[in-house]
Amino acid sequence: MRVGSKLKLSIKDNKIVLTPIEEKLSLEVLFAGSPRECFKVTLEDREWIDAKPTGKEV
Repeated sequence: MRVGSKLKLSIKDNKIVLTPIEEKLSLEVLFAGSPRECFKVTLEDREWIDAKPTGKEV
């Protein structure tokens, strides 16, 4: 649980009970929370992308 998490509020035996609501995350939601600089292709990324196959890759 973190700041901003959704909670279900209920009362049980005269006590307030907060239960986290588990949300299913999608790639869209995960990417939306990522800094844009994480998506820039680095020199290391480019070398990997442009590398020739070294095994039995298709």
